[in-house]
Amino acid sequence: MIAFGLDEEINYNFVNEFSEEKLFLNKFMSLSTEFIQANSKIVTLNDSDIYRPDKLAFDYYGDDLYYPCILAANSIGSVFSFKPDRLNYECFVPNLSFIEMYMDTKA
Repeated sequence: MIAFGLDEEINYNFVNEFSEEKLFLNKFMSLSTEFIQANSKIVTLNDSDIYRPDKLAFDYYGDDLYYPCILAANSIGSVFSFKPDRLNYECFVPNLSFIEMYMDTKA
């Protein structure tokens, strides 16, 4: 079966990439907040960062798709709860090497 009218190879790559990303996020989100924070640095937030963990992820990792890791490190369940004033203008940002360690392991 081919989804979205794509050829088989593209369809396979799309499904495979989504599955790998989901496995990584499930593994990462299952870690304790304390463990993630111990492998993070604290950064200062600005008022303009409200609802923008994706911007912070891009600034620190060069890729906005890491924003769920920032939410997990700060015990935040939604981008709409990412508010600098509620975080006292400080935010945990997991080290990239720590994130990559969980990306490279199999579920």
